[in-house]
Amino acid sequence: MSTPAIKVLIVGMDPLQPVPFRVRLKELRTERGISQEDLAFETKRHGAGLSTQTVRVYESGRSRPSTPNAYESLAKALGVDPGD
Repeated sequence: MSTPAIKVLIVGMDPLQPVPFRVRLKELRTERGISQEDLAFETKRHGAGLSTQTVRVYESGRSRPSTPNAYESLAKALGVDPGD
């Protein structure tokens, strides 16, 4: 069962039109005007400690987070309300 934060990052705003994770991640990051480096730094504050390279890999679609903690740290760093 996925947490709400994970669902928002994976599905996007319209659950009837799924958005690929890589697209949604970049969309959320650029909407907030933050760099990949800044996002990586923010995930460190929220427990996942992702590197800039990892954020780049996620946005390229070559990989996705493998743990719920990584998804939740990304959601918090991007200001996504886990209750949405």
